[in-house]
Amino acid sequence: MGACLKGGSFEIKIGGSCPYVYSWDGQRFVYSSDVGGVALVSGAYDLSGGKPMYWAPMSVPLPNSLVEDGVVKALMVEGQDEITYLDSALLHVLKHKRGHVVYSTTANYYNLLKEDDPQKYLSFPASSLVYPVSASWQDEVDVTEAIRECNDTPVAFDLAQDNWYTFDFGEVSQSENLHLLIDGWKTKIMRPGYPADKTNSRPRLQVKDAEGNWVFAKKLTFPRGDRKTVVFDLSDVVFPSGRYEMRVYTGTSRDAMATWFIDSAKITTVAPSEPVFTTVYPSSAELQKYGLPEYHYKGDETRPLTNSPNGKGTPNIPTYTSGNFTKYGDVSPLIKESDGKLCIMQKGDGILFSFNVAELNSEEYEQAYFLHTDLVYKAQICPGVSRTIGYLRTVEPLPSRDAAVYPPREEVVESEEIKNYREEWNTRVYEPFQRVESLAPM
Repeated sequence: MGACLKGGSFEIKIGGSCPYVYSWDGQRFVYSSDVGGVALVSGAYDLSGGKPMYWAPMSVPLPNSLVEDGVVKALMVEGQDEITYLDSALLHVLKHKRGHVVYSTTANYYNLLKEDDPQKYLSFPASSLVYPVSASWQDEVDVTEAIRECNDTPVAFDLAQDNWYTFDFGEVSQSENLHLLIDGWKTKIMRPGYPADKTNSRPRLQVKDAEGNWVFAKKLTFPRGDRKTVVFDLSDVVFPSGRYEMRVYTGTSRDAMATWFIDSAKITTVAPSEPVFTTVYPSSAELQKYGLPEYHYKGDETRPLTNSPNGKGTPNIPTYTSGNFTKYGDVSPLIKESDGKLCIMQKGDGILFSFNVAELNSEEYEQAYFLHTDLVYKAQICPGVSRTIGYLRTVEPLPSRDAAVYPPREEVVESEEIKNYREEWNTRVYEPFQRVESLAPM
């Protein structure tokens, strides 16, 4: 069973989605996910007093990557109407046991839980992952088969409801290592008809008590953007019914625009291991114009942002972002550490990364690769506002790691080092309302 919408029609997505990340499979760059950085403005509610400023690094898997002549390549393209401020981009090379799958805790939106991201990698034996024996949406639609396949298609949902899914994973064996893994994506999308009293409902977990009633068990959180696997530690949850029966509410944001679409779900009762990883700095990082990607599911706003970085995409609105952007060329010196010296990108810009990596020849272990980035972004269109606003379409003010909110309430005093960086690197200038006529690759 695919998407199920009762009443009304789909609305377009609103707001930014961060740059897209692709891995090189030896023949082409294959879409993995978006970076999921922090939005400098998340909604209309941030426009009056500014949004609290924070940075939250993210690791995006490169599942198709291989080592060619001692090099792993990755690509990051800004395909949305936004300005990206990239502070660092590194490669994490993880050594893990064969037959295991590796996930990053950075896929979880910990800020919603008011918790710090532990910034860990978790490795589970693939053979330990168990799909539900039965699953349903709102106890109305059987999604048992759909929830077993991760295929870029959301299981049943209704944008006008506070969606919940009932999963039964079988009899309880031992729960001290229980983890729930959900594949899906979160997007900003209008939700016509959504109940007014549910506009601040958040993701949460329910279980059955001894009498068979569904009761609150744990707060959950959204995935950070497109195509993410979120892992929830349920080792502290008790299942009085004697079965791993649970209800997952996907919730929404406080403006009732966020939707968490679920693709697949599974559990494991095997304790995760934390793989050893090494950090590799880019040997080169070529910033250049790539143009807009071509979306695979164009017109279906409930699907993920899967795309090809071929420059054949069609601009949805004119690009009027202005200011001093980072010059094209090798930007690897800028992005080796998070130091406030930002690589500033606009729609159509991309960075081709090369990382020098030694192959691992082992029968017991293999390597996984994650692009680890630290960035924030600013969408030209603010979710919930019908028009663009001045400072959303200009590079200034630059986000500062020292500022409390964005835009800053008081002037940020820049060091000589930052001033010199600006003069040397940010020399690609676009004037206000200077339309970018062509976003085709150069």
